[in-house]
Amino acid sequence: MFITSQGFKKLINEAYKGAGLNVGNDGEGYYISGGYWVIWIMHGWIPKKELASIIELTGEMPEPGEGFKATKAGNQYELTWHEAYAAMTHAMECEEYMEVTPMTLKYKNGQQARILQNPVNKTIVLIGERFIDIIDNTVVEYDKGEFQAEGPMISGKMQGIFWRNDTMALHVYPRTDDENKELIRHIEAFDITNKTGEKDEH
Repeated sequence: MFITSQGFKKLINEAYKGAGLNVGNDGEGYYISGGYWVIWIMHGWIPKKELASIIELTGEMPEPGEGFKATKAGNQYELTWHEAYAAMTHAMECEEYMEVTPMTLKYKNGQQARILQNPVNKTIVLIGERFIDIIDNTVVEYDKGEFQAEGPMISGKMQGIFWRNDTMALHVYPRTDDENKELIRHIEAFDITNKTGEKDEH
């Protein structure tokens, strides 16, 4: 996986305590989803530590063709299929790359969104800052033949941002920001991609 163990555990714990952690098995891999993100990972490639973190919450992993929503009240079976769960399929269709800019937006609730920009047309997409922090190619299992992650990328069919390698895909839904529409429109007139490697906060 190209996500840190600590970051992965925090994601699934927050989903479980909130609206629920969706876990399904499409026959080739598992899809794991919270309210605004989807991870798809090929069978046999969930590290033991991450697998244990899932089972600690759910008590089980679904069989092929099955899925459930796990909450504190228990597991709700017959999970409804959503196209977004096919994160690897959509990630493989991505052809345009986004740049992680040094700019973030802070909100009154303390959350931060990172600004990503298309280097070609300067279009901006906002995603939670946490995803920039937890994606880490140093945790990829290169010794087992796993490739480093590519991304961030955008798809012409699904909104949001994708990262992928040969065993896993991550789909992060875009963050809407009505409060800063004018600011974002202004920023899109400029190239704000990271030239120095430093992060600016606004």
